[in-house]
Amino acid sequence: SDDGRTVGSKPLTGLSILPHDKTKKLMENINKLVSMWAEEEQMNGNKVFTWNIMKIESIRTIAGEVPTTIEELTSLGVLGQNIIKEYGERLLKQINGYIKKENLEDYLQKKHRFAKKRRVVNDDNTFDEFDSGFDFSNVHIP
Repeated sequence: SDDGRTVGSKPLTGLSILPHDKTKKLMENINKLVSMWAEEEQMNGNKVFTWNIMKIESIRTIAGEVPTTIEELTSLGVLGQNIIKEYGERLLKQINGYIKKENLEDYLQKKHRFAKKRRVVNDDNTFDEFDSGFDFSNVHIP
């Protein structure tokens, strides 16, 4: 049964701060923005694609968590520092504009009720959910 709440192949989580239709629309807006940025990079002769800027999982997290400041965006741990430096302000302008346009400010008060796990982004701007920091090189497997 398709309830229309899927983006890509994965359903939206039930933990999004905004109503599902608004989260889905915000995801679409962010995706459109990232596509425009990639196109701009390509016009400048750079081989940059949307997934080099922001993966769909990152867009899903951002739309679900609705960061409105650079600090909140950074604390989500889904974007590397270089991406935040290059696109963070423009991304937040889109998010904040959408919240205002759709009168969704009341939903943002819920944000502070969710405890956020701090995710560690590796030096190469990737996040490894299985990286516990344990050094397996010293483990002897018979």
